[in-house]
Amino acid sequence: MLVGTVAGVHGNDGRLRIATDSDNPDRFRAGSVLRIGERLLTVRRASAVPGGALLVKLDGLDSREEAAKLTHELVLVPLADVPAAPPGTYYHYQLLGMDVATPDGQALGVLREVLVTGANDVYVVVTDGSELLVPALADVVVAVDVEARRMTVEVPPGLEPRTLRPAKPA
Repeated sequence: MLVGTVAGVHGNDGRLRIATDSDNPDRFRAGSVLRIGERLLTVRRASAVPGGALLVKLDGLDSREEAAKLTHELVLVPLADVPAAPPGTYYHYQLLGMDVATPDGQALGVLREVLVTGANDVYVVVTDGSELLVPALADVVVAVDVEARRMTVEVPPGLEPRTLRPAKPA
């Protein structure tokens, strides 16, 4: 699961500045294992810095030059280390790729992206070269079946044509 991106290095001892996407404060605790690029690395220590980033020291990464090679790499954690989501909530990775349909079975497309906004997430559903933006609200998203990879949404009146826009190229 994606938990951040290596934004740069800090100091000469191999510390990384990681822009984190995780809301789990224990994600970068000492002993945690992270996948950065092709490497599995163990966290030795981490500390928060202004701006929401973390300075992370990893075992086996001891020079600025070695750390710099990881700049812009994604920071992932093994799914086995991810706790189960509370009932009725889902991790973004669980939703991506789901088929999305209306309660009467009309296919709307595939959930390709989750936009994180200040109020609620917005699901980007791609169909026929266009995107439908679906607010992640309880009265709109009426069912999520992670096992079947299917989401059922009640499209609010007025949402259909006005929120369609040309899809981003893959």
